[in-house]
Amino acid sequence: MKLADLAERIPGARLIGPGEVEVRRAVHDSRQVRPGDLFIALEGTQTDGHRFVQPALEAGAAAAVVQREVDLPGPHPMLVVPDAREALGLCAHALAGDPTHRLTVCGITGTTGKTTTTYLARSIFEEAGRPTGVIGTIGTLIGRREIPSRLTTPDADELAQYFAEMVEAGLVAAVMEVSSHALHQRRTAGIAFDVGAFTNLSAEHLDYHQDMISYREAKGMLFAGLAEDAHAVLNADEPASRSFAEATRAGVLWYGLKGRADVTAENVRSDTAGSRFTLVTPRGRAEVRTGLLGTHNVYNGLTAAAIAEAVGLPIETIVAGIEAVRVVRGRLEPVPTDLAFRVLVDYAHKTDALEHALTTVRELVRGGGRLIVVFGCGGDRDRQKRPAMARVAERLADRIVVTNDNPRSEEPQAIADEILAGFASLEKVTVDLDRAGAIAQALGEARHGDVVIIAGKGHETYQIIGGVTRPFDDREVAADVLRDLESRDRTS
Repeated sequence: MKLADLAERIPGARLIGPGEVEVRRAVHDSRQVRPGDLFIALEGTQTDGHRFVQPALEAGAAAAVVQREVDLPGPHPMLVVPDAREALGLCAHALAGDPTHRLTVCGITGTTGKTTTTYLARSIFEEAGRPTGVIGTIGTLIGRREIPSRLTTPDADELAQYFAEMVEAGLVAAVMEVSSHALHQRRTAGIAFDVGAFTNLSAEHLDYHQDMISYREAKGMLFAGLAEDAHAVLNADEPASRSFAEATRAGVLWYGLKGRADVTAENVRSDTAGSRFTLVTPRGRAEVRTGLLGTHNVYNGLTAAAIAEAVGLPIETIVAGIEAVRVVRGRLEPVPTDLAFRVLVDYAHKTDALEHALTTVRELVRGGGRLIVVFGCGGDRDRQKRPAMARVAERLADRIVVTNDNPRSEEPQAIADEILAGFASLEKVTVDLDRAGAIAQALGEARHGDVVIIAGKGHETYQIIGGVTRPFDDREVAADVLRDLESRDRTS
């Protein structure tokens, strides 16, 4: 594509130099530049991409996009733009052939529930005979190929590449998690969303957004950017939804449990096998049985059902799709055992998510059993949630083991101390900063009727300590401990 044609797609772009230059691909990492690429200079928190314009051109970049003019050698042209991050998305999608124009794209944002809702929506689309890709926390799924995830929502140039690969693979739809960071950093620029959906909003990422107003406004960018012929799927039970409805040009479809909504659930019954409810949509009513545990997963099911309703899928297909999802990796995922207690692994690393998980699991405890939780908090992340998560655990659990999560560059003991400060009493709390040891301790203490929940890392297969990433999987560690306990149980 000619640089001049690309410039017309970017609001406020100013072309300096020859516009007839052909560019093939948008790249923001100078180390990945190939001949004919368009280098986008992004200003970051740790470095400034304008410093790497020269190396990018030396590596073969045909032109550069910048937010401020720089001296370029020879005939290389540049585009000066108001927002290089927005330009990255617009350029990447244009150069990839605008793949989202050939897909039904559904974006899901919110504090919790994004991953499960994404997989429920994908299952419904697949039941409708619409091959669907996934982009999110667990990874990117294109047909049978799974690409590990670095970010909940990848960078704009990666997204354009993934969508192009989905089109090439014959997929017709995509469901993706859209984080507040991604929206604020304009990573979704260039995506033609058909549906934007909102799950819920609670305090999280305040280390980045500073306050709840800014956090809510970042989430709202998804809905403000929807086209008139798109759909906004909003939670009627969440106050933030009102501002999103006012800001969007799209048609609004409401879902919820507590008041009037277009998509709702009646006669909700939950037990150790999951939930049953009557799904009510504008197209009719139907009974649903889901193996996903807890009221929060009823909400996730309603979000997915409303997305499907928005794109015109029949209620029978919606029910079949929801019921086909038995478990989502790392989301209250059972670890099999023959012992007389249950073990679940969950990604709950936020205050609300931990409360949802423990409230749900609390209902599974039977016959004098106890709820035991293992959890920690990530380093270099929102410190305000550390004592808050402690308060939730103290209120809902009978036994608590505080441990490491991903401490990153922070001292593990310092993180633990900030967690411990949230407990009114340490009577039922122990600390083991070796996560494997903490898991072994909790499982070793478990007895008949107990439920052990290992929270914080879920699907993750690594642990980051002091800048070093090493293999670590809560599910595998728990399974190893359980095998040892089962062996001892058989020989005793």
